[in-house]
Amino acid sequence: YQRRVHGDPRTEVPPACGERRGLYFFARRPSKMIFDRAHALTLALALLGIFVLATFDLEVLLQPVASPPPSVTEVAQQQPSSRASLAEQQADAIKRGCVVTHDSPDYPFVWQIVSASDPASLQAVVRAALPARQLSSVDCTTISGGLSNTLFRCVCTVDGRSGRSEAGGSEEHSADEQLSVLLRVYGIGASGLVDRVAETKTLLNLGRAGFQTALIAAFCNGRIERFIPAKALTLDELRGPFRERIAGALAHLHSVRMPPSEPRVPVLWRTMQQWQDRLGFAGSLAHQYAEKLGLLREISRLRTALESSSSPVVFCHNDANALNMLANSSTHLFTLIDWEYSGYNPRAFDLANHFCEYCGPGPRDPTQYPSREVRLSFLRSYLIASREIQDGGLGAGPAPVGTPDINT
Repeated sequence: YQRRVHGDPRTEVPPACGERRGLYFFARRPSKMIFDRAHALTLALALLGIFVLATFDLEVLLQPVASPPPSVTEVAQQQPSSRASLAEQQADAIKRGCVVTHDSPDYPFVWQIVSASDPASLQAVVRAALPARQLSSVDCTTISGGLSNTLFRCVCTVDGRSGRSEAGGSEEHSADEQLSVLLRVYGIGASGLVDRVAETKTLLNLGRAGFQTALIAAFCNGRIERFIPAKALTLDELRGPFRERIAGALAHLHSVRMPPSEPRVPVLWRTMQQWQDRLGFAGSLAHQYAEKLGLLREISRLRTALESSSSPVVFCHNDANALNMLANSSTHLFTLIDWEYSGYNPRAFDLANHFCEYCGPGPRDPTQYPSREVRLSFLRSYLIASREIQDGGLGAGPAPVGTPDINT
């Protein structure tokens, strides 16, 4: 700039060029490297960038990007051909991470891994799970998605010219018919929260015990269930008009006798221990924070209190919130759903946990916790239902083991 305007860079800066003083000094006295503030900031940022690059593990930056999820075509190509033997299909599916949840002949197991983002994959597993039906079309739409599951409602059109009953009969249909199923794809990374093998085993045992379940079939990373035409309860419905029906449903569930092979041991402490293990080693930051809050001491105190109580150990839902209860006002249907956290626990835990659900899914509102009057009303309905179940609906009789007198 000085050379172009003034000819000699060593001359003094004209008054009109005062704003260029830093550049003038750089040209006039390069040995001293005098910069203005803007140049100093630029140099500082450059040095900081060099420092970060020098200290950062460059191998991480140079690692190849993880491969994207398989496309529709790739998933279809990965599925074993229909001509492959069952043993080959099983070996191929297990090799690709298939989790076998059950071996019951009552509910077919499809050896396929489904991609929740792939419509063709969803349609293929539905067709494989309903072999007795000649499905001309399968249309799956997303109902909800979360960490534990992604849910789809699949509407299947059965070809009336060659339709068959699900039992495998040869009954012909005069016109096309539609049936709906619920397709549940397990969430990625949810295996640390939910034991899918135990969950499916629970559904099978509940079905054998006479408790209605919606299971139709299972596949490597999900299952297919009967679609229930109903809606989930709202918090207002949970707290009010459905209170008696909820009490009766929990009483029915708590009366279920699971197979003797199922150990009658509370799952509460095992689950809480798994959460404790996720805190890391004793000196970890998360573990220190839990100790600071007193969570570990509280767990120990609660275990001592529950184990010394007279509350019987029964089969519990353990997640009786509004979203896990379906109702249909026109058909008077009411049912509990989503059994991934179910298992044996003290009866008091299941009831108290349900009362906590009055406060909402989050953020919780403690002011909505039911009053003593509401809790006693719920428990009275629960005990009346328990007596009726024990008596087979024949009237008054001896109370179930561990059930106190209603007036008490």
